[in-house]
Amino acid sequence: MRRKSLRSATWLAAGVALVIPVALAGQQQADRYEVGRAVPPLDAGKTIVAMSLQDAVTRALEMNLDLQTARLDPQIQEYGMVVARAAFSPTLTTTLGRNNSSAQSTSQLDGGARTTTERSTYNASLAKPLPWYGGRLTTNFNNSRTETDNSFSTRNPSFNSSLNLSYTQPLLAGFKTDNQRTSLKTQEIQSQITDIQLLTQIANISHQVRTAYWALRAAIEQIEIQRRNLAQAQELLTQNRLRVQLGTMSELQVVQAEAQVASAEQSLLNAEVQWRNQELSFKRLLLGGADDPLLQMTVNPTDLPVITDPEVDIEAAISTALEQ
Repeated sequence: MRRKSLRSATWLAAGVALVIPVALAGQQQADRYEVGRAVPPLDAGKTIVAMSLQDAVTRALEMNLDLQTARLDPQIQEYGMVVARAAFSPTLTTTLGRNNSSAQSTSQLDGGARTTTERSTYNASLAKPLPWYGGRLTTNFNNSRTETDNSFSTRNPSFNSSLNLSYTQPLLAGFKTDNQRTSLKTQEIQSQITDIQLLTQIANISHQVRTAYWALRAAIEQIEIQRRNLAQAQELLTQNRLRVQLGTMSELQVVQAEAQVASAEQSLLNAEVQWRNQELSFKRLLLGGADDPLLQMTVNPTDLPVITDPEVDIEAAISTALEQ
């Protein structure tokens, strides 16, 4: 009777040893891991927002604080261009004058015992430095009016007007360049540099967003992988404990399985920490400020990477670099 019980226990242990792997194999086949199906952990009070790579890049170009700052540089540089061009703006100068004088007569030819003369002047001048060869164009328009009580004056009041147009051209110093033209040329070059710097900043932010996007996707996948590893380690621990109860395994293997479970839990915790760090790095590129609602959401990148072999024309790239 005792031999029969021992034989029954042996067959039961063998049956359990065969049934458990088959059941696990069927469960793993039904719940097979697929890349891109993993979702991030959801904290209490937060919602998951699905985001494609193009949506992330578009949002970064609109909301990124570094880009908003960089977009101010061309506008600031434009003010420098306005100041440099102002050196070649025409300058209008006007002069208004009035003079009243009286003189005691000292001769019978003075036209009276006492003569009074009133003079009024209305002058205007327009000067414009030219941006070619240092030339300067000047126009003067002078007007005067004179009224007197001198009895010998034949025309009273009298008017006098003159128009003078002059052009000054340096032949040596200041012919090729001067301070104004040098400043304007410098500002034009600086404007081109500022535009290139803005385009560079846009390209860098776009690249950072793409890198952070795939890093976040990888971190979420890593959490799923570590969660499955933990589930396998826990299942193995359950099997080993059952085998120990059936007498087909020693306690040492149970301890080893418990160590694997602890290691899997640690790996899962590390994966979650890495995911939170990656999500913060990714959000930093997309946020428009501390009050942005995206900060309180959980981002789920939905795109999957597509591997392609780029064709690079080295000769054309070198030619473009040398020209531009």
